[in-house]
Amino acid sequence: MKLFPHFQRLTRVGVTADLSRSDARHVVVTNSFMLIGLAIILGLAIKNVLFGHPAFFRLGLIEFVVTLILPISLLFNHQHRYFLAANWAFFCVLGMNLMGTYLVGRDAGLQLTLPALVIVPLHMYQPRHNRAAVVMAVFTTIVVGLAFTLVPRNPAFGPPLDPQMASAGFTTSVITLCIILGALSVLLRRATQSAEQVAEQEYQRAEDLLLNVLPASIAERLKKSTQTIADRAPEVTVLFADIVGFTPLAQTMLPEELLALLDEVFSAFDLLADKHGLEKIKTIGDAYMVAGGVPEARDDHTQAVALMALEMLVVVRKLSLQLRIGLHTGPVVAGVIGRRKFSYDLWGDTVNTASRLESHGTPGRIQVAAATYHRLSQQFDFEHRGTITIKGKGEMETWYLLAKKLGAGQCEAGVG
Repeated sequence: MKLFPHFQRLTRVGVTADLSRSDARHVVVTNSFMLIGLAIILGLAIKNVLFGHPAFFRLGLIEFVVTLILPISLLFNHQHRYFLAANWAFFCVLGMNLMGTYLVGRDAGLQLTLPALVIVPLHMYQPRHNRAAVVMAVFTTIVVGLAFTLVPRNPAFGPPLDPQMASAGFTTSVITLCIILGALSVLLRRATQSAEQVAEQEYQRAEDLLLNVLPASIAERLKKSTQTIADRAPEVTVLFADIVGFTPLAQTMLPEELLALLDEVFSAFDLLADKHGLEKIKTIGDAYMVAGGVPEARDDHTQAVALMALEMLVVVRKLSLQLRIGLHTGPVVAGVIGRRKFSYDLWGDTVNTASRLESHGTPGRIQVAAATYHRLSQQFDFEHRGTITIKGKGEMETWYLLAKKLGAGQCEAGVG
């Protein structure tokens, strides 16, 4: 058991952080093929030297030499010469098997291990060397075919094999073939499982990232169709919030401190959006936009956005900041734009009006127009601001949202 961690470390020689997962997997397969081959060849070398036949003795000596030079492929991988490492390991094993088949003759059955080498290049060479892998597989197939037909039956040195010796040779070759195929199967299965696990993790990560960018229902539609997603929502409540005095504040803070502050504020707003079942649309600098009633319609979208707006004031007050907030209710067009870095966004007069109500608002207060006021006047307390001139909209009657009325099913919150 103590050897297994060492084996795993050796299989990862040459694997670096900048390698793609696919390239790293092929390096591991090359190292594993070399290490398993080394163990098999060493065992065969000892057996063949002791076999008592001149041809097998010579084969054993060749196998001992191969055990000395085969680990050079680890050195090549360590030097990031991956193609050379794969070639070295493969040709050492192929050359040894071909020479051994010639030495002991076809009657010994050594050629039975050759077909297993046909598939090895397809898994040792990295994807960018796919052509070389195919060429090597075809080349090995031809060589194996020639070995089965052209190599003499009897050994190149010494007397012909007697039936018992030939049987022992065949048995050894079959066992060796089974070990090779078994080892390759385990390696490829582990590589496949690892690739599947990585693919599943990447898929889940992509899903999580997609859901951080888009609403779940929109993400599902986007995955199923390439058509433009554009919906008309007849009634939505849009909130715009802006941190008061952010520009001069930013000039007095280090960049890290500034980003930490924004992250704290917007993360708290995100939690409020989740709490009230609202859809965060986007942030622009120090501005935050959220909407209720999209992408799924709901009857209480205006109340939910109003409650969130009141709680947003509480959040920033604890950080000694102030917000201007504007709310407006009405129809919008909602959809996904872009092909790269796409986003879910809203368009229409309702959005523009909510933005104008924020920019023409008062620090620390929530400004609404008539459309929102009439929907909330029975449940929330307001202060009538009067008629103001709003850029692009002209004269507009507005109110300040103060708090939820006591006894309306929620605790009181609002401006202090």
